[in-house]
Amino acid sequence: MIQILNFGVNLNGKFCLNETTKNLINENHFNKVFNYISDLDFDCDKVNLSKVSVNSNIKSLYITYSQSNAIQELGNIDNDCYKHLKKLKINLNGKINLNYLFKSIEKYELETMVIKSWEDNPFPIHSMLTNLSSVKSLKKLQLFGVTIDQLSLNFLINSGNLTSLIMQYIRLKTPLNHLELSSYNLILDELSKNQTITKLELRVPKQLISYNRIVNLLNYNNKMKSLKISAVDLYCEPSQKVGNRLRRKKITNITNTTLEILEIHVESDPLKSLFIYDLWNCQSSLTNPNIPILNQFAYQILTSHHCSRISKFEITLQDGQDNIDFEYLNQFIKLNILTLHNLKVTSNYQLSTTQISTIFQSLSLNHNIKTLIMHEISVPADTLIDFIQKNHPSIINIHINTVTNLSIEMLSTVLKSNKTLKTFRIGYIKNESRETLEDFIKSVISIISGNHTIENLIIPSPMLNFNPMEISLNLIDQFEIAVSSNNTLLSLCMLLENKNIKRILNENLIKITC
Repeated sequence: MIQILNFGVNLNGKFCLNETTKNLINENHFNKVFNYISDLDFDCDKVNLSKVSVNSNIKSLYITYSQSNAIQELGNIDNDCYKHLKKLKINLNGKINLNYLFKSIEKYELETMVIKSWEDNPFPIHSMLTNLSSVKSLKKLQLFGVTIDQLSLNFLINSGNLTSLIMQYIRLKTPLNHLELSSYNLILDELSKNQTITKLELRVPKQLISYNRIVNLLNYNNKMKSLKISAVDLYCEPSQKVGNRLRRKKITNITNTTLEILEIHVESDPLKSLFIYDLWNCQSSLTNPNIPILNQFAYQILTSHHCSRISKFEITLQDGQDNIDFEYLNQFIKLNILTLHNLKVTSNYQLSTTQISTIFQSLSLNHNIKTLIMHEISVPADTLIDFIQKNHPSIINIHINTVTNLSIEMLSTVLKSNKTLKTFRIGYIKNESRETLEDFIKSVISIISGNHTIENLIIPSPMLNFNPMEISLNLIDQFEIAVSSNNTLLSLCMLLENKNIKRILNENLIKITC
């Protein structure tokens, strides 16, 4: 290693510094290696951060604290050691007050900060957030399981530095006089005025979120590209008391045309997220509408306002819908939407052979989908073989979870003649009995020899029934000839352990991926 470094090779390494490894950095030979470490993982309960002299190439620092007496001010550490520090991640395993940690944090040009607490930490981080507001380079902040002071968070949001804010399982400490049903609405209010944050994720599973505040955020913030909210329930706010009744605020329509990703998860009733999509009165820019069900109401919402920029659609067919979602899925595929390139279909019930065949017939009429994923669906081999034979003009990537009654020889025959597929993946072959390992290898050799279009091939072998070492040298030689003569294959997975096959793939720079 030292000889390699002497030639001036540029490396970016990661090193975990703890009680076991801390003495290594004092060894002469290791000092040269340590100069190439860019990611440093500290266990501050075992190693005193301020007493460790490291190189100035550290770009990412991961600190773990489990005891409050291990907390040190980063401002007391030699600035030259971390002058190139871009990412700081802090992991808390105890009830620790972080407000003393960031006294001089502004002198670092941090771009990303991650703070995770795995215990119920009662200390609200207020001065820390205020200090972070002065770090002009800070663009991404992720908070997990910590208590946040509302006013300090507002100050940070309004600083105009952040572009990404992720808050998961946080607890919010608000002013004593606040009258909100849910204090987390205050976060959405502040973000409505923000024009720099393009990505927001708010996951508060035990809290309520107002429909009205989500709508206001989408209407007033035209910079946000990704919004993900998870709450126990959504509610409409009352505006005023009229007599003995509460009159609810009218929820205005959504006019946002810039948001690209929207995910609303409602624990109490997942269908409530549909009402957010229904509030649009213009064409949205959503690229992957997160629709929980495909009934008539959802289909009308989707096709009315959310298809102009859609590039990916994922749907789970639900049991108990009397095949309504199945019918609307076929209608949706046949729309042949110009921008829709990725389709993932999952089912929580067993589709019939006829239903699966109908989906593939609908796909034959669509000339824009490029990637097809069928998950938790058992596709009959005859249906799949027939579809591959047709050389679909646009679908170049097929991922099938399970195929039933598949003849590997027939599969190799149709794949050899296919000129459009780039990726073909089968997760599991469900047959009463599988072919021999020798026949399987012969079929794979046939595919690799005949198909010079496919780049990624994943087919599970029958290795569970056979010793994978029982591959003749003659077959190994044939496999090597086929692989070496194929200039397009980039990755191959057969779920097969064999040292000769691994050697051949490695020598030809073909990745072994599953």
